[in-house]
Amino acid sequence: MRLADLADLPIKEKSAKSARPDQGENLFSEPKTVEQFFSNPPSWLPGQLGKYREDPEMHFGPLCTAVAAVVLGVDGRAEDVAEEVERELAERPDHDKG
Repeated sequence: MRLADLADLPIKEKSAKSARPDQGENLFSEPKTVEQFFSNPPSWLPGQLGKYREDPEMHFGPLCTAVAAVVLGVDGRAEDVAEEVERELAERPDHDKG
């Protein structure tokens, strides 16, 4: 793997600043709410949810950090979206099975 390829990996705590949209994803149509985020998820979300489902206790925080980075546009605000993420996960239990 080339060093340049590392930026494309779905790292569980990848910052919004370093995240690059996949081809075809529009930077200007970022979701404004957690519900919008889960309704039209980025291509990396199923993999992240798969990791979360392997060990929810370990991966819930990193999942919330990633969601906050996209929805709020800042890092380190996992607690601000945690309740909404938990609700979306409960409402969409098979979201990562697609």
